[in-house]
Amino acid sequence: MTDIRPFRALRYPSSLGPLENLLAPPYDVISEDYRKRLLDRNRANVARVILKDPADGELGYERIGEAFRTWRQNGTLAQDAEPAIYLLEQRFSWEGRTYIRSGILARFKVEPEGSPLIRPHEKTRGPAKEDRFSVLKATRANFSPVFLFFEDKGAFAKAASRAKEAHPVLATYTDDDDIAHTVWAITKSENIQELAKSAGDGPSYIADGHHRYATAQRYLREVGPEGGVTYGYFCPNDLGLLVLPYHRILFGAPGPEEVMKRLEGKYLLATADSAEKAAREVANSTLPFAFALLYPDGRAIVCESAPGVEDELPREAPQCLKDLDTYFLHHAGFKHLGLTDPKVEFVHSLTEARSELQAHPEAVAVLMRATPLRHIAAVADASESMPPKSTFFHPKIPSGLLIHPLES
Repeated sequence: MTDIRPFRALRYPSSLGPLENLLAPPYDVISEDYRKRLLDRNRANVARVILKDPADGELGYERIGEAFRTWRQNGTLAQDAEPAIYLLEQRFSWEGRTYIRSGILARFKVEPEGSPLIRPHEKTRGPAKEDRFSVLKATRANFSPVFLFFEDKGAFAKAASRAKEAHPVLATYTDDDDIAHTVWAITKSENIQELAKSAGDGPSYIADGHHRYATAQRYLREVGPEGGVTYGYFCPNDLGLLVLPYHRILFGAPGPEEVMKRLEGKYLLATADSAEKAAREVANSTLPFAFALLYPDGRAIVCESAPGVEDELPREAPQCLKDLDTYFLHHAGFKHLGLTDPKVEFVHSLTEARSELQAHPEAVAVLMRATPLRHIAAVADASESMPPKSTFFHPKIPSGLLIHPLES
């Protein structure tokens, strides 16, 4: 059972003004220009302590630590009086549909690598881990949670409903993407126990925040007992847990006529006159593998795998990887296009894909399907790693909504 616990969060007091001016997205989606704009809203914006100012050079992490300690001392951040598990509800829209995602923000025990309780599905990279480790050492606090999901058969939904009825709303916040957040501090012991048991009664799968969790494991190894816990967001695998596709920008791909010749017989091919239509046909495909090639002029080719093409995947690869569109694309699809080691970039949306094609008219966008949750869990259960950028969980959890201080 995942060891989930309450904690006393550090939060911005209402006297500092609206949270819209104080919170930020996770560090890894903030550009330098956006970081400056966030600080222009309020100099106490959490971006100040989750990202270095390039002008600070080698003193960047030291300055982060100084700012965070000052904020704790001067009241910029205040600590809640009672330990709580914090219930978070996010309301948002995507492609005309409204979603409600509920989960808990809580302290949880850091497990050793390979533990069956916390299951990752992605490898981590050195530079990002070093950066997060330096911020953690400088502040001894977590500003963004590790995002985890778990299987819920109804117990969590009932526990969350009872907890909300028994506690007042703590805070509300609407971010730059018009996602509405509502937070409750759950302090009654019976509700805390019920939420922790329903969320932790089984394996927890890391959806987002692999670098944060790897950093927590390193902190425990190198610093000791103070690093025995970290900060997580636990979400049930219900209809509110939205996974979006991660599209590719591919350089050096052949033109449409050549693609039709190369892929004939290996794929069922169809043309589409817009990115939206192509993406919709890919998303609705029931065949084992599907993607679309979108060209700068708006033309698209929808490619669905023909029977037998999966036999070209590496025989030694586990089935959980062979089931993935992203694995198939990188180990077979690119070869079918005549590409052995292509340059690839990644985008979240059709809007970003079109912008990249305008900036790079020699490129092609590869439109993908979203990876199903069952495939993510299967890869994690097998202790395997997906290809880079195989999943995009939407929406993110804002940094600074709650701050988790490390305590011995």
